[in-house]
Amino acid sequence: MYETHPLFVPPPNDAILWRYMDFTKFVSLLDTSSLFFSRADLLGDPFEGVWTQTNIETLGDRYPPEVAESIRNALPNLQQLTSGNFVNCWHWNESESDAMWKIYAQQSAGVAIKTDFKSLADSFTDDQTIYIGKVHYIDYAVDLVPEGNSFGPLLYKRNHFEHEREVRAMISAPPPLNQKQPGRHAQVDLSRLIHEVRISPLAPVWFSDLVQSIAVKFNVNVAIVNSSLSDSPPLG
Repeated sequence: MYETHPLFVPPPNDAILWRYMDFTKFVSLLDTSSLFFSRADLLGDPFEGVWTQTNIETLGDRYPPEVAESIRNALPNLQQLTSGNFVNCWHWNESESDAMWKIYAQQSAGVAIKTDFKSLADSFTDDQTIYIGKVHYIDYAVDLVPEGNSFGPLLYKRNHFEHEREVRAMISAPPPLNQKQPGRHAQVDLSRLIHEVRISPLAPVWFSDLVQSIAVKFNVNVAIVNSSLSDSPPLG
Protein backbone atom coordinates (compact mmCIF):
# COMPACT_ATOMS: atom_id res chain seq x y z
CA MET A 1 0.00 0.00 0.00
CA TYR A 2 1.06 3.56 -0.57
CA GLU A 3 2.53 5.40 2.41
CA THR A 4 3.97 8.87 2.74
CA HIS A 5 7.62 9.40 3.66
CA PRO A 6 9.40 12.64 4.63
CA LEU A 7 11.99 12.26 1.85
CA PHE A 8 9.41 11.61 -0.88
CA VAL A 9 7.83 14.83 -2.17
CA PRO A 10 4.63 13.92 -4.02
CA PRO A 11 3.24 15.95 -6.91
CA PRO A 12 -0.29 17.41 -6.60
CA ASN A 13 -3.09 14.85 -6.53
CA ASP A 14 -4.28 15.91 -9.99
CA ALA A 15 -0.80 15.82 -11.58
CA ILE A 16 -1.05 13.95 -14.90
CA LEU A 17 1.31 10.97 -15.08
CA TRP A 18 2.28 8.79 -18.04
CA ARG A 19 3.97 5.42 -18.31
CA TYR A 20 5.32 4.56 -21.76
CA MET A 21 5.83 0.90 -22.61
CA ASP A 22 5.94 -1.65 -25.41
CA PHE A 23 2.97 -3.88 -26.11
CA THR A 24 4.31 -6.93 -24.28
CA LYS A 25 4.70 -4.95 -21.06
CA PHE A 26 1.19 -3.59 -21.48
CA VAL A 27 -0.21 -7.11 -21.81
CA SER A 28 1.79 -8.18 -18.75
CA LEU A 29 0.33 -5.27 -16.77
CA LEU A 30 -3.22 -6.34 -17.65
CA ASP A 31 -2.55 -10.05 -17.23
CA THR A 32 -0.97 -9.75 -13.77
CA SER A 33 -2.80 -6.63 -12.54
CA SER A 34 0.57 -5.48 -11.28
CA LEU A 35 3.26 -2.89 -11.91
CA PHE A 36 6.83 -4.05 -12.35
CA PHE A 37 9.48 -2.43 -10.13
CA SER A 38 13.01 -2.73 -11.51
CA ARG A 39 15.96 -3.15 -9.14
CA ALA A 40 17.50 0.30 -8.86
CA ASP A 41 21.04 -0.77 -9.75
CA LEU A 42 19.75 -2.27 -13.02
CA LEU A 43 18.15 0.93 -14.35
CA GLY A 44 21.13 1.64 -16.57
CA ASP A 45 22.42 4.80 -14.89
CA PRO A 46 25.65 4.19 -12.90
CA PHE A 47 24.85 7.27 -10.81
CA GLU A 48 21.68 5.72 -9.37
CA GLY A 49 21.85 5.81 -5.58
CA VAL A 50 25.33 7.35 -5.28
CA TRP A 51 26.49 10.52 -3.59
CA THR A 52 27.72 13.51 -5.55
CA GLN A 53 31.34 14.61 -5.77
CA THR A 54 30.48 17.48 -3.44
CA ASN A 55 29.09 15.09 -0.82
CA ILE A 56 32.37 13.21 -0.80
CA GLU A 57 34.72 16.20 -0.93
CA THR A 58 32.98 18.07 1.90
CA LEU A 59 32.58 15.21 4.39
CA GLY A 60 35.23 16.80 6.58
CA ASP A 61 33.18 20.00 6.75
CA ARG A 62 30.15 18.24 8.20
CA TYR A 63 31.56 15.41 10.33
CA PRO A 64 34.44 14.88 12.76
CA PRO A 65 37.57 13.50 11.02
CA GLU A 66 37.16 9.94 12.28
CA VAL A 67 33.48 9.86 11.24
CA ALA A 68 34.27 11.32 7.81
CA GLU A 69 36.94 8.67 7.25
CA SER A 70 34.57 5.90 8.31
CA ILE A 71 31.95 7.18 5.86
CA ARG A 72 34.49 7.30 3.02
CA ASN A 73 35.40 3.67 3.71
CA ALA A 74 31.73 2.70 3.59
CA LEU A 75 30.94 4.45 0.29
CA PRO A 76 31.48 1.32 -1.87
CA ASN A 77 28.57 -0.26 0.01
CA LEU A 78 26.16 2.37 -1.33
CA GLN A 79 25.70 0.35 -4.52
CA GLN A 80 24.72 -2.67 -2.46
CA LEU A 81 22.08 -0.55 -0.74
CA THR A 82 20.86 0.56 -4.16
CA SER A 83 20.26 -3.07 -5.11
CA GLY A 84 17.83 -3.35 -2.19
CA ASN A 85 15.42 -0.81 -3.69
CA PHE A 86 12.99 -1.32 -6.56
CA VAL A 87 11.67 1.45 -8.76
CA ASN A 88 8.68 2.10 -11.00
CA CYS A 89 8.92 5.32 -13.03
CA TRP A 90 6.28 7.73 -14.36
CA HIS A 91 6.52 10.88 -16.48
CA TRP A 92 4.79 14.01 -15.13
CA ASN A 93 3.36 16.09 -17.94
CA GLU A 94 0.02 17.60 -18.94
CA SER A 95 0.46 16.25 -22.46
CA GLU A 96 2.31 13.46 -24.24
CA SER A 97 6.06 13.71 -24.72
CA ASP A 98 7.68 12.97 -28.08
CA ALA A 99 10.95 12.27 -26.24
CA MET A 100 9.32 9.70 -23.96
CA TRP A 101 7.74 7.92 -26.92
CA LYS A 102 11.15 7.68 -28.59
CA ILE A 103 13.00 6.52 -25.48
CA TYR A 104 10.57 4.10 -23.89
CA ALA A 105 8.16 3.01 -26.63
CA GLN A 106 10.15 3.64 -29.79
CA GLN A 107 8.81 0.62 -31.62
CA SER A 108 5.52 0.91 -33.48
CA ALA A 109 3.87 -1.44 -30.98
CA GLY A 110 3.94 0.95 -28.03
CA VAL A 111 1.35 2.43 -25.67
CA ALA A 112 1.23 5.04 -22.92
CA ILE A 113 -0.86 4.67 -19.78
CA LYS A 114 -2.38 7.93 -18.55
CA THR A 115 -3.32 8.46 -14.90
CA ASP A 116 -2.91 11.04 -12.15
CA PHE A 117 -0.96 10.95 -8.92
CA LYS A 118 -3.90 10.24 -6.60
CA SER A 119 -5.12 7.40 -8.82
CA LEU A 120 -1.65 5.87 -8.91
CA ALA A 121 -1.28 6.09 -5.14
CA ASP A 122 -4.78 4.72 -4.51
CA SER A 123 -4.42 1.89 -7.03
CA PHE A 124 -1.92 -0.15 -5.01
CA THR A 125 -3.56 -3.13 -3.31
CA ASP A 126 -0.29 -4.85 -2.42
CA ASP A 127 0.84 -5.51 1.17
CA GLN A 128 4.29 -4.10 0.35
CA THR A 129 4.94 -0.54 1.48
CA ILE A 130 5.24 1.77 -1.52
CA TYR A 131 6.57 5.33 -1.44
CA ILE A 132 6.10 7.81 -4.27
CA GLY A 133 7.86 11.11 -4.90
CA LYS A 134 9.33 13.49 -7.45
CA VAL A 135 12.87 13.01 -8.70
CA HIS A 136 15.10 16.08 -8.24
CA TYR A 137 17.61 16.98 -10.94
CA ILE A 138 20.92 18.46 -9.82
CA ASP A 139 24.52 19.11 -10.86
CA TYR A 140 26.53 16.21 -9.42
CA ALA A 141 29.72 18.26 -9.61
CA VAL A 142 28.32 21.00 -7.35
CA ASP A 143 25.22 19.97 -5.40
CA LEU A 144 24.60 17.65 -2.45
CA VAL A 145 22.20 14.74 -2.11
CA PRO A 146 20.63 13.91 1.28
CA GLU A 147 22.73 11.71 3.55
CA GLY A 148 21.71 9.38 6.34
CA ASN A 149 19.01 7.46 4.48
CA SER A 150 19.46 5.09 1.53
CA PHE A 151 16.36 6.57 -0.12
CA GLY A 152 17.89 10.05 -0.39
CA PRO A 153 20.32 9.50 -3.29
CA LEU A 154 17.67 7.51 -5.17
CA LEU A 155 15.44 10.57 -5.39
CA TYR A 156 18.10 12.59 -7.22
CA LYS A 157 19.46 12.32 -10.75
CA ARG A 158 21.89 14.26 -12.89
CA ASN A 159 20.33 17.29 -14.57
CA HIS A 160 21.04 15.64 -17.95
CA PHE A 161 17.81 13.72 -17.33
CA GLU A 162 15.52 16.66 -16.59
CA HIS A 163 13.44 15.88 -19.67
CA GLU A 164 12.19 12.73 -17.89
CA ARG A 165 10.26 14.76 -15.26
CA GLU A 166 10.14 11.56 -13.28
CA VAL A 167 7.81 10.63 -10.46
CA ARG A 168 9.26 7.54 -8.82
CA ALA A 169 7.44 4.81 -6.90
CA MET A 170 9.75 2.72 -4.74
CA ILE A 171 9.74 -0.51 -2.75
CA SER A 172 12.54 -1.29 -0.31
CA ALA A 173 13.63 -4.90 0.17
CA PRO A 174 17.21 -4.80 1.47
CA PRO A 175 19.49 -7.83 1.07
CA PRO A 176 18.95 -10.66 1.74
CA LEU A 177 15.22 -10.05 1.26
CA ASN A 178 15.68 -9.07 -2.37
CA GLN A 179 17.69 -12.23 -3.15
CA LYS A 180 19.22 -10.27 -6.04
CA GLN A 181 15.92 -10.33 -7.91
CA PRO A 182 15.90 -8.21 -11.10
CA GLY A 183 12.56 -6.79 -10.07
CA ARG A 184 9.39 -7.11 -8.06
CA HIS A 185 5.70 -6.77 -8.84
CA ALA A 186 3.14 -4.79 -6.87
CA GLN A 187 -0.55 -5.55 -7.28
CA VAL A 188 -2.79 -2.73 -8.48
CA ASP A 189 -6.46 -2.09 -9.14
CA LEU A 190 -6.42 -1.45 -12.90
CA SER A 191 -9.80 0.28 -12.82
CA ARG A 192 -8.33 2.92 -10.51
CA LEU A 193 -4.94 3.16 -12.17
CA ILE A 194 -5.70 3.48 -15.88
CA HIS A 195 -7.58 6.55 -17.06
CA GLU A 196 -6.72 6.23 -20.72
CA VAL A 197 -4.45 4.34 -23.12
CA ARG A 198 -2.66 6.18 -25.91
CA ILE A 199 -1.42 4.40 -29.03
CA SER A 200 2.09 5.08 -30.34
CA PRO A 201 2.19 7.71 -33.11
CA LEU A 202 4.22 5.19 -35.16
CA ALA A 203 1.69 2.37 -34.81
CA PRO A 204 -0.04 0.91 -37.90
CA VAL A 205 -3.82 1.27 -38.13
CA TRP A 206 -4.51 -2.33 -37.08
CA PHE A 207 -2.58 -1.97 -33.81
CA SER A 208 -5.30 0.13 -32.21
CA ASP A 209 -7.81 -2.68 -32.80
CA LEU A 210 -5.42 -5.16 -31.18
CA VAL A 211 -5.04 -2.99 -28.07
CA GLN A 212 -8.85 -2.61 -27.90
CA SER A 213 -9.26 -6.37 -28.12
CA ILE A 214 -6.72 -7.04 -25.34
CA ALA A 215 -8.33 -4.44 -23.09
CA VAL A 216 -11.76 -6.06 -23.55
CA LYS A 217 -10.28 -9.49 -22.81
CA PHE A 218 -9.00 -8.26 -19.45
CA ASN A 219 -12.13 -6.21 -18.65
CA VAL A 220 -10.31 -2.88 -18.83
CA ASN A 221 -12.98 -0.40 -19.81
CA VAL A 222 -11.10 2.81 -20.62
CA ALA A 223 -10.69 5.08 -23.62
CA ILE A 224 -8.07 3.88 -26.09
CA VAL A 225 -7.08 6.67 -28.43
CA ASN A 226 -4.38 7.48 -30.93
CA SER A 227 -1.47 9.65 -29.87
CA SER A 228 -2.06 13.35 -30.43
CA LEU A 229 1.35 13.35 -32.14
CA SER A 230 -0.23 11.45 -35.03
CA ASP A 231 -2.76 14.25 -35.70
CA SER A 232 -2.69 15.80 -39.17
CA PRO A 233 -1.78 19.49 -39.48
CA PRO A 234 -4.60 21.97 -40.28
CA LEU A 235 -5.09 22.64 -43.97
CA GLY A 236 -6.57 26.07 -43.76
